[in-house]
Amino acid sequence: MTSQPPESGAPTHDDCTKALQHIHEFLDHEMPEKNADDIRAHLDICEQCLDEYDLTNAVKDLVHRHCGSAAPEGLRARVLTRLQIIETS
Repeated sequence: MTSQPPESGAPTHDDCTKALQHIHEFLDHEMPEKNADDIRAHLDICEQCLDEYDLTNAVKDLVHRHCGSAAPEGLRARVLTRLQIIETS
C-alpha cells in the first residue's frame, strides 16, 4: 500500500495498517461497534484496503464452504503466506 500525505484527505499507510490488522475481527463481528465504524469509514475511502477486505472475505467464504465452520489447523497461515508471496512477485 502506498501512503498519501495526510493533507490530501487520503488515508495514510498507518491508517491502512491499523485497518488491515483488525480486518478478521471486523469480518467476524468481534469488535466494538465504534471500531467497526472506523474500519467501515476507512474502507469507504481506501480502495486498496477495500480490495484486501474483499479478498479476505472471499477466502473466508471459500474455506467455510469447503471446510465447514472452522479451517483446518494452519490453513489460514499457509493461505496468507501464499498471498504475500503472490503480492510481492
